[in-house]
Amino acid sequence: MAAADFMRDNHEQIQQHVQDLTRDTVGTAAAFVLTGRASGRFAELIGDSHAVQCGTLRTFLPRVVPRDASDGRRHRFLTRRSFLDSMRDPKPTARILWARSRDLALTTRLPDGVLAVDRELRRRLDDLLLASLLQVDEAPVLPAEELATAVAEPPIEESPQEPEPGETVARATPLDLFKHRPRAPKSAPQSTSTARPTEAETGASPASGVLTSIKAVVGRVLGGVPVTVEAIRRLGDLAVAGAAASAAHADLKARIDGLETELLVASDERDSLRADLEGEQLDHAIASDQVRELERQTRSLQIELSRVGLAEQAWSVPDVAPRDIAPDSFADLLDRFDELEYLRFTGDASEVLELGERDAVGTWAKKTWDALLALDDYAAARLGSYRGSIDQFLQNPPHGSHVFPPNKHAYTESETVQNNPKMRRERMLPVPKAVHQAGVVFMPAHFKITISGTISPRMHYYDDLSGTRKIYVGYIGSHLTNTQTN
Repeated sequence: MAAADFMRDNHEQIQQHVQDLTRDTVGTAAAFVLTGRASGRFAELIGDSHAVQCGTLRTFLPRVVPRDASDGRRHRFLTRRSFLDSMRDPKPTARILWARSRDLALTTRLPDGVLAVDRELRRRLDDLLLASLLQVDEAPVLPAEELATAVAEPPIEESPQEPEPGETVARATPLDLFKHRPRAPKSAPQSTSTARPTEAETGASPASGVLTSIKAVVGRVLGGVPVTVEAIRRLGDLAVAGAAASAAHADLKARIDGLETELLVASDERDSLRADLEGEQLDHAIASDQVRELERQTRSLQIELSRVGLAEQAWSVPDVAPRDIAPDSFADLLDRFDELEYLRFTGDASEVLELGERDAVGTWAKKTWDALLALDDYAAARLGSYRGSIDQFLQNPPHGSHVFPPNKHAYTESETVQNNPKMRRERMLPVPKAVHQAGVVFMPAHFKITISGTISPRMHYYDDLSGTRKIYVGYIGSHLTNTQTN
């Protein structure tokens, strides 16, 4: 967020006002106040499309593309008049800035590293929650003296007599074991040096030892309930129920893991769709402006032609050339490359077709075709008498040439991209060996087809008109890695 100072003798007041406007954006935005001189220098560095004029306040979204006029539309600003109005009543403007910064913070995708940590923490939280469902107290350790005494206790009581005919007796269930169940007191820790009594000392046999262990387990689970055959059967039922609960626990964990994965995929798709929507909205706004300008020019030309007696020609509908019919898909675009006299495609067709999976109605394919037509017309002009650059051609196309927005073309890449081995390697794209004996060349020149999140299709090419009299398109696909790639 940036504001320019237009009151050179009242800089502190402007600073205080900007601070009041952005008070609720702490943690989600940064605010700067520029002097008149600083705002001029800022414009030189970032370009007129992103400049902050004196007396205005402008908000900058993440991923700024300096000197890109289409990107400049993303970053809104308050006019001088609106800024002055906000000094009289700051609340409406402050509320707008707060809402904008909040929405951006909530919708901006987190860095991949942060997302990975968040997902791991969520997984561990699920594991802890599920583990707590099966958590049981540690079994109490019986002292040796108590174990020896337990052997001499009376045998397990027999089950009570069967009820008389007609007598109703409530049948116990495994869940009844938890009713009025006293918790066995935990004994003090015993010394590990205490020796267990031998069978000779206790008079116990192996069978009685098993019986003692069973009684200890039943006593631990049932508390003060008498140890009977029926109680042991009920304990068995409870063990079966516990095994079923353990299996259900595993199934539940698998289900939660599956739902978590589905949630993460849906979240990624949502972020991607949001980015696509923002890109399409920006493209639509630019296209609407272009249509309005072309309509204005058309009306002016029709009026002038009518004035000189050429009204019929002015209002007639021209014939459609075959090349002016745009392809419906990227597959169609590849099939029609031979219609472009001076262009050759040397890239990977699978990368082009992959774009088609995201281009349901062929909008990206049509825009790519427009760029190809403009590039082909440029090649024809260069091989003729035209001596300007591709940028000059796009800014002032000769009569009858196809056009493409000049700000959607970049003749080179930044120094960072050119000097980064990984980024440079991605732009080493194939050409015939007649062009370069290595079969690849560095292709920094590219057309920006559209803005669509991390996809944002690009078309890279190599101009060899001075050699083989062709231009080679080495890549049509998703935006290659650069300094702004997440």
